[in-house]
Amino acid sequence: MTPVLIIGYGNPLRSDDGIGWHAAQSLLNEWPADQVRVEAAHQLLPEMAAWIGDADCVIFIDAYWDAVPGRIRSHGVRPEKTMTASMTHHFSPQRLLANARQLFYHAPGAVLVTVGGSSFEHGEALSPTVAAALPDLLTQVKKIVRGALAKTAHVKVESHA
Repeated sequence: MTPVLIIGYGNPLRSDDGIGWHAAQSLLNEWPADQVRVEAAHQLLPEMAAWIGDADCVIFIDAYWDAVPGRIRSHGVRPEKTMTASMTHHFSPQRLLANARQLFYHAPGAVLVTVGGSSFEHGEALSPTVAAALPDLLTQVKKIVRGALAKTAHVKVESHA
């Protein structure tokens, strides 16, 4: 199992929508690959359920259009309670967790970290407000990762006792 999976998603060609993608790119070589897997994606896809089913903790990073620009928020995410039969092109973290639970019998603890965006227009650059929030976003994600890795290490120590 992978102790921590980070999925930063969003379209880096739509200004602030790419904050999750940019964050994931910044975190790629931060930890050993056997401890933290980092993926940057344009959108959440059903195939990601396999990655999620193999993780102890998942951190999703995304832009949020209905929030104060630059504001960083994080909250726990739980699997959807009811699975819909349709397969669409839009997957939420909740749906992916439900798919992982259904297909791989495991839905790990998950956190969604969002940043309020101010521009979702075509463009490769983040708005100044969101670009200024990126270092704080990375710090917050690193803190979550440290906590998850410490928890995983604690469980391993206890299981060997």
